[in-house]
Amino acid sequence: MRWAATAVLVTVFLMATFAQRGVAEADIPFDDPGISDGSLYDPDVNIDSPSLYPEEIYQETSIPIEVGVFPRYTSRKFVDIYYSLDGGPNITLSINTYETSSGIFGKGTLDNLTDGYHTVEAYSTDTQGNIISDSVTFRVDATAPKIANLSVKNTDSGDRLLSFNVDETARWVGYSLDNQANVTVTGDVVLGDLPFGSHNVTVYANDTAGNMGASETFFFTVEPFPTIPVLAGIGITASVGVGLVVYFKKRKH
Repeated sequence: MRWAATAVLVTVFLMATFAQRGVAEADIPFDDPGISDGSLYDPDVNIDSPSLYPEEIYQETSIPIEVGVFPRYTSRKFVDIYYSLDGGPNITLSINTYETSSGIFGKGTLDNLTDGYHTVEAYSTDTQGNIISDSVTFRVDATAPKIANLSVKNTDSGDRLLSFNVDETARWVGYSLDNQANVTVTGDVVLGDLPFGSHNVTVYANDTAGNMGASETFFFTVEPFPTIPVLAGIGITASVGVGLVVYFKKRKH
């Protein structure tokens, strides 16, 4: 009996408290563990886009901005939503209303974003001039890695050394020789056992955001070593001497 009476008193007290704050009886969340924390029922502004998750990297230079404002358990009416990007001027979003609540939301587009980190701050003002806000920092990486200084050079062993440079940190690098399947590498690599003839190679790099870059295709030729006939020492000297004589005689004419 004592427990039941206590429960009734607590219920009456909570209903009276929320009634003073303009909250309907049906809206009182008795099962909310944070019911004693009044801040849970203060007005709230949320930036739904861009995402607040740091692992999400945007690969576009234009992304949507979406902001929702909720009066929650108050009678405050909000009349606008605006934002500032990287400390720039305030930009007002067009206002719409939620069908299932008394909140409002605004949508727009963040254009001409450069690679790197950006911070957007969103605000909303009620009819009394009070302002609430929220902020999100996000990252943009819309540029693919650039691969430069691509070359294929001879080595002492007769193989070919493929070398190149990537202008940013890559999570994967590979090459395709003669349009075959990609081969993963961590840097310069020796191309061995190449048959004689024409060849081509293209290098690829994928950065941490998922942008894939490709080099220009490099063309090269593998030729056999030239063969020089080896004759007796006297024979070589004689043939060279004759050659020189003939040459100079021809120049005198």
